[in-house]
Amino acid sequence: MSAFYGDNMRWWIGVVEEVGNDVPKLGRAKVRIYGVHADASEIPLSDLPYAQVLIPTTEGGVSGIGQNANIMVGAQAFGIFLDGKNSQLPLILGSIPKIDVPSNEQLDNKLNRPESNNNPLKESTTTGILAGYDRLVAKSGNNLRDAWSFFTDPSIGNMSPVATAAILGNFWVESFANKAGDLDPTASRTVKKTGVVYVYGLAQWEGSRLDDLKEFVRGGSTQISDLETQLWFVLHELEGKEKRSNAIRNFTDVTDAAVFWQHKYERNRYYGEGPDEGGERVPSKYLVNGKAVDVRLHEEDRIDAANAIYTQFMSRVA
Repeated sequence: MSAFYGDNMRWWIGVVEEVGNDVPKLGRAKVRIYGVHADASEIPLSDLPYAQVLIPTTEGGVSGIGQNANIMVGAQAFGIFLDGKNSQLPLILGSIPKIDVPSNEQLDNKLNRPESNNNPLKESTTTGILAGYDRLVAKSGNNLRDAWSFFTDPSIGNMSPVATAAILGNFWVESFANKAGDLDPTASRTVKKTGVVYVYGLAQWEGSRLDDLKEFVRGGSTQISDLETQLWFVLHELEGKEKRSNAIRNFTDVTDAAVFWQHKYERNRYYGEGPDEGGERVPSKYLVNGKAVDVRLHEEDRIDAANAIYTQFMSRVA
């Protein structure tokens, strides 16, 4: 007699390690299952099979109707193997609530990570808000959440969580969010003697790019200070003059993506070029497109902010 689904039922519990990167965007997740998958040193993330995620009948269940599941990285998932003892077709039935609290060692590493010998100075614009993995967003207002939703929305930004975190980590530093408590689209710098604004917005646009932003809103019903207007302008640039920065969509590592965005989109000044910085550039310990680069200002702060944003939105405490 032929075997049927359910004849050799095998259930499991595991931890979700990746979501949002499956093609063709079916909401599948990679789960490291207790007793089946060894740790990452033996079975890397890339070798874990994708798990389908069961959704309720209220979501329609056909292509283009309803929503995908919204399980997060770090969730404790419960499910079954559709292929029984072969254990290659996991199906997530739900998640088991748990409380995630970073250990003292994790927090200590986050705040006091040893710096590379080639990167002696870290300008601490975000330290203090990064005291725990969940505090960055917990202390922020709605702008960061709205920007995350904007970029990750498949019908708008269609960005991966990695790309979104990298972009917003840069904007967090650029718009002085550590002082404002949230992304600030009105952040600006002015000429002291005249009060003329020469740098403005989430990305601190200046020069011809600031002129482009002003032109983007001219004649419309929105204001240059509107958060959503500036987010749309970012997408406008990515389709035009900043098209090369669209490669941010291909990254799978938050740190690499944050450094890429700083060098290709932000292009702020290099460390060492300031009046009190010795006049010498410092080599970065990171590569951009496989090439060595020098440290740009607040490199580590952007990385810290991007990783904290990614962790908060992808690993919400149950």
